[in-house]
Amino acid sequence: GLIPFTILSIGLVLYYQYLRKNKNANLNEVVQTIFIFLLMSLFVLTIIGIYFRGEGMSLTFF
Repeated sequence: GLIPFTILSIGLVLYYQYLRKNKNANLNEVVQTIFIFLLMSLFVLTIIGIYFRGEGMSLTFF
């Protein structure tokens, strides 16, 4: 729900501000960076959800 969405939004805003101020990134670079971050997060969570679930959907590692 609302709490994870709020935490994620605050984290992305802080990361956006960090990139703009400290790394002097322009808007296109920031958008690309955040897009790749979110895409890779989705990919990693999908892999974990598919391949590291065992009996009863409990997390197992090999």
